[in-house]
Parts: sequence; C-alpha cells; structure tokens
Amino acid sequence: MLVTGGTGFGAAIARRFAAAGARIVAPNADSVAPADVRALVTEAVDRLGELDILVNAVHGAHAPTPALDLTVEEFDAQIALNVRSVFLAVKYAVPHLTAGSVIINLASTAARRPHRGLAAYDASVGSLITLTRGLAAELGPRIRVNAVCTSAPSGQRIPMGREVTGDDVAGAALFLAAPRSSFLTGVCLEVGGGRDID
Repeated sequence: MLVTGGTGFGAAIARRFAAAGARIVAPNADSVAPADVRALVTEAVDRLGELDILVNAVHGAHAPTPALDLTVEEFDAQIALNVRSVFLAVKYAVPHLTAGSVIINLASTAARRPHRGLAAYDASVGSLITLTRGLAAELGPRIRVNAVCTSAPSGQRIPMGREVTGDDVAGAALFLAAPRSSFLTGVCLEVGGGRDID
C-alpha cells in the first residue's frame, strides 16, 4: 500500500491500515513534480513487491483570499497540489496495481458547498472528484477508484456536534478499501458529520 502525503489525514490512514495488517509506504513529501512522484512509486514497488492500494492524501487549501486577488501562480499551485499530484500518482502507480486494487483520493465537501475566499481550493477539489469518477469509469472493473470527502472546520454547528478527526477519515478509507465495498466505485464518501445537510 502506498499513501502519498503521509502527514495529517494521510498519517491517520497509514496508522489505521497498518493496524489492520497492511504493509505501507507513507512518505510525508508533497511533491507534484513528475520525476519525484515516479520515484516515490518505484520506491514503494521495490519495498513492497506489488501494490494493491493507493491512497492519494497530498492535499491542502490556500489561505482565505478573494478569488480575484489570487495570483495566477497561487491558483496554479492549488490545482497542482490537489489535482495534478493525484493524476501523477495514478499514472505511475496503475501499471503496478494488481487486479482488484483500490485507489482512494482525499477530497472535500467544498466541491459541492464552496467556501467564501477559497474559490481556487473549491475548484481543485471539484476537479478532483470529477477526476475520481472519470478514472473509475476507465479503470473498472480491474481497479476501483473512490474519494473520501472531508469538511474543514468552519465554526458552524453540525449535527454530529464536533469536527472531523483523522480516525473518521481513516475509517472511511478502510471501508472503501475493504472487500465488502467491492461494488463501490466512483463514490465520494462524505465524512463531515452532516455539515452539508441542507
């Protein structure tokens, strides 16, 4: 199993899967350079022998900024971090993934419920969910592709009465990777405590 971006939620996912018996490579690098991502996949294959789960946890949001005040470079960096990183990891990992493998992308409910001042981030996670669904259509039935969509702290009251934790996200990822979820692909599993209920 390879977990890209092995900090934050990525680290929680790695811990949960390790506790379940998975052999894991989980570096904390967040590179979006093709050569770096390819080297990361090669290292994982060399260490593990094969790959059956890829979790793309390289993820982040820009500081709250009105959309028109963002620089072109800031916008491009957000797309690179949340979309290009996933594309590269999938591109280089898929040739090594065994039949029945699972890809899980870390996304956000912000794709459906945008946040003021985070337009570039919202756009990036919206693109990521569309990429997830497109990959699911292309790679099935050999490989399933799903997303775990979290919601960032907002200060608003939510039905579950607390913010999302790493354990919440890791539990959702483990569910999506398990054989009992073998008919789920192209799914965005929302883990937000009901914040997005209208």
